[in-house]
Amino acid sequence: MKLFAVVLSTALLALPVVAVAQAAKPHDIEDFIRQDKFTSIEVSPKGTYIAVTAPVEDKTVLLILKPGDSKPPTRINVAGKKTHIFGVLWVSDDRLVYSVGVKDQLIETPVGTGELFAINADGSKSRQLAGYIRDDAMIVGRAGGQAAKETVFMDIINTLPEDDEYVIASVFRSGSDFTTAERVNVYNGTRSRLSQAPVINANFVTDNRGVARFVAGFKKDRLRKLYYRKSADADWELMNDEGASNKVVYPIGFSADDSIAYLVSEESTGPDAVLAYDTATGTSKTIVRDALADPTGVINAIGKRHIIGVRYAGATTRYEYFAPDSAEAKAHRALQKAFPGQIVWVDSDTTAKGEVLIYAYGDREPGGYYAMNLETRKVNPVMFAGDWLDPTRLSPMRDVLFQARDGRKIPALLTLPAGSTGKNLPLIVHPHGGPFGIHDRWGYNGEVQILASHGYAVLQVNYRGSSGYGREHQLAGYKQWGLTMQDDLTDATRWAIAEGIADAKRICLFGASYGGYASLMGLAKEPDLYRCAVGQVGVYDLAKVKADDSMGNDYARRFFEETMNDGDLGPVSPNRIASRIKAPVFLSAGHEDEIAPVEHTEMMEAALKAAGVPVETLYFKTEGHGIYKREHRREFYAKLLTFLQKHIGGREPVVAASPAK
Repeated sequence: MKLFAVVLSTALLALPVVAVAQAAKPHDIEDFIRQDKFTSIEVSPKGTYIAVTAPVEDKTVLLILKPGDSKPPTRINVAGKKTHIFGVLWVSDDRLVYSVGVKDQLIETPVGTGELFAINADGSKSRQLAGYIRDDAMIVGRAGGQAAKETVFMDIINTLPEDDEYVIASVFRSGSDFTTAERVNVYNGTRSRLSQAPVINANFVTDNRGVARFVAGFKKDRLRKLYYRKSADADWELMNDEGASNKVVYPIGFSADDSIAYLVSEESTGPDAVLAYDTATGTSKTIVRDALADPTGVINAIGKRHIIGVRYAGATTRYEYFAPDSAEAKAHRALQKAFPGQIVWVDSDTTAKGEVLIYAYGDREPGGYYAMNLETRKVNPVMFAGDWLDPTRLSPMRDVLFQARDGRKIPALLTLPAGSTGKNLPLIVHPHGGPFGIHDRWGYNGEVQILASHGYAVLQVNYRGSSGYGREHQLAGYKQWGLTMQDDLTDATRWAIAEGIADAKRICLFGASYGGYASLMGLAKEPDLYRCAVGQVGVYDLAKVKADDSMGNDYARRFFEETMNDGDLGPVSPNRIASRIKAPVFLSAGHEDEIAPVEHTEMMEAALKAAGVPVETLYFKTEGHGIYKREHRREFYAKLLTFLQKHIGGREPVVAASPAK
């Protein structure tokens, strides 16, 4: 694996990249919107091959390389615009499977289409195992040799390390609500059913041997159920029903010998707890629980698949090991110490050469891969995202905690411009979208870094309604649009002023989607607190949101009935109370947006103009719920930073004279 860096660098040079002149300091817009050379790396079981997914224009392609081989890499494309290969998994040392997704606008990861392909490392024997886009009706083999036409969607849940021909997949058929777990041959596509889920909208979880032991799902009432079985031959038994227990429980993994299953329990009060479930006795006990936050990830034993603990993300990342004195915990602890200030996980099984691939990232490190030899413990760099960025010139992000007016503790993230005193700064209050089931996390954030590099402190608030801090914290935001959820943002702003971080006369709100709503609602609710607001792809008329979305399926209807305010929504709809707004506004939206239709922004613009409020706008005909095209992102951030500089100071943006090719 010591050849990885050379081989990857040479192969990726063949891809179209953008040459960007490095500014002396600080970084400029172009540095943060430039496309990475790769998105993921996976190593074959024996370490013979490397599979790299790499962005090329509006697609993601797959490159398969062989270290030490002078031949060019095998390149695999998927037909269609904006198609992306992701979810690459090696089944054997020379056969892999990959999923296909579509990635539009500013979606962080591709949305899977349900398609699954298998291919040899040399590009031969390609076969579509599941899907509907490439073939109108898939011809799939069944156990017994008979073939039938049907459309199926697959998700690999276990690659069976000891088996080079088969994987275990979760399979969904069009026309059926019930998911099945199936054993799939990756060469000829034949499948044999192992189990059917006892509930719809289901996801299976296997043990280390590949046996489906848990299944979780829900009906249109959105109340989640968890089922368990002791073996492949046993019946499914209901383990937890949210409707009865008032809590959600879901599995996260097994111990090495499968004797213990680890579960996360979303308790009715406080943060989530990690439980150890004894599969022999059927008893469980709490083994890890934080006072504030939910666990954000699991810790796998180095080079193995079973889990040994959980991670709590933050500026000081914490690791809770189930057996702190075990050799596996000590090995992981030693690895973590080699990457101070970063979150580290092992991204692959141990290869036949005794090597593993490691991934690490931080608030000023977009992410990088390293190869580690388990015998010598030597670590070699492989490939890095954003390797043109200088971490020493990026801005640190830290955790903060303040108390809302009703006494609730509200977590937030504060990023201060690199080299600043951290005092009396222009401040951007940056609410996240959602608003439910989402929260801002510590780590590299390109948009935050753009703002900080131009002199702004950035405050990201995990207001009530956010996930990540317990079930009760999220439910506390239900039916609180524009009310206590909004008060949390106000209280965060006042906290930043009281701490001396923010100049009280230079504060602006900026958010997208729900964050756009909250930004405009903040101006209306606190007209003397903010000097400006920016709403990107926002929703501004809640009655329209509720009416439009409730016309969809039963799930959407029930969701908005549960989460959106009752009664008259006019007082919490920014476009209905635009007369209260005093400060200038910048609005941006895309005409192809189906989540927050452009009509919301147009209505908000009209209401502001009628109220005599200065408003600037930027519409994109070919964008949706976010900004996908690089030239559009450049234009948006240039206008955003110019708007902010005009109203609260900060550095004037430097923009490339023309789009880089």
